[in-house]
Amino acid sequence: MRFSPEIVEKLSLYSWPGNVRELEGLITYLSVIVNGTEPTLHDLPNKFNKENYEDVDVERIVKLLEHAGDVKVFKEILQCLSLNRSQYSGIGRTTLKSMMTISISENQLRTRLEVLKSCGLIHAGVKKQGTKITCLGISMLEHL
Repeated sequence: MRFSPEIVEKLSLYSWPGNVRELEGLITYLSVIVNGTEPTLHDLPNKFNKENYEDVDVERIVKLLEHAGDVKVFKEILQCLSLNRSQYSGIGRTTLKSMMTISISENQLRTRLEVLKSCGLIHAGVKKQGTKITCLGISMLEHL
């Protein structure tokens, strides 16, 4: 099978809680339902297409970010993460901090990342997996 850049981006932003077994299941699923060798975004299961931005309350997320701290800091974090979105691995906090122009402590960055994660704007991996921006996070950059 050949995957378009859009599908590769969707799949790379997914957290893959089932690891290789989940990936194998997806390939099996696509090989059954796709006519041909190139699946489209509509061929992916719903869990990959669940970011329906019309249903997301953008105003609510912006207010949450305003309440949790300086929106400029959140925006810069998302911008730094968006620069790395084509990579397969996430960015570690130390690398992210070095990319930022705004001075921020390690603890402040950790707190801001938790807020962004709770809003669904980023996916934070565990044990050296790093942090990646989600499709919703990319969309929210336009509103900040």
